[in-house]
Amino acid sequence: MSLLGGPAARCLATFSLLLSIGSCGEDAAGQLSAVADNVDRIESGVLDMRLSVSAVSAPEARIGFGIHGPFALEGTGLEADLTYRQVAGSEEAEVRFVAVDGRAFVENDGTFFELPVEDDPSTAEAPTALQDLGFEGWAADPTVVGGDPGDHLTITSPLDEVSALAGIGRLLDDLEMKEASGLAVLEGLDDEALERSVSSGSITVRIGPDDLLRELIVRMRFGVDPSSPLAEVLEGVTGAELLFTVEIAEANRPVSVEVPQGARPISELPGS
Repeated sequence: MSLLGGPAARCLATFSLLLSIGSCGEDAAGQLSAVADNVDRIESGVLDMRLSVSAVSAPEARIGFGIHGPFALEGTGLEADLTYRQVAGSEEAEVRFVAVDGRAFVENDGTFFELPVEDDPSTAEAPTALQDLGFEGWAADPTVVGGDPGDHLTITSPLDEVSALAGIGRLLDDLEMKEASGLAVLEGLDDEALERSVSSGSITVRIGPDDLLRELIVRMRFGVDPSSPLAEVLEGVTGAELLFTVEIAEANRPVSVEVPQGARPISELPGS
């Protein structure tokens, strides 16, 4: 499984968009809105974002991807050292991307290659991904289940599945990873078809004592009943589960990313 071209490489400049977050309001819904609306308070941290889809009958045979590593916004640019992992059943592939000093690199078999860029690869031109998610609208009936003024606050809710799928779909479009996510089969389905395809879902949001988002967890089960448009696509599969998580650790702590030593031109990459 090759990850060095296509969506994985092009998404590097977009990782700077995975930053957003805010202060708490008077109730659970207000707190979610405040967290989602405040987009400029996290300037560095360690990102861990994962999305997977698996059959209920075979949870080990999942398809999806994960992105993990430190990032820091420096002025209008991004510094990051991120590992992208793609999973398709028993197959896994991993590639590492580094963005620093307006340059971008990819690692292959222990050797770094510098990616060509038309402009500064670290600029964030697109809307921020978490802002575009609109996750405050995914909670059908949010409730504060834990936390106090000096600790993490946890909010849980049944999921508005249609809104969640729309938000996740926008993220995947921004990162050009819809095929890698396993959700391309939902492309073009209307809200009624999606409602018939999803049987249940939940959302959990953790907010730190500094009023910054710490973790977003979405779980969703697809029923795949005979009337669903997914029944034909997923022939033989009685149900599927989606897990989507975004975690930001060490928010606003210093991050150091160095230019890889001995990097070679991308033209020297085998198979390029």
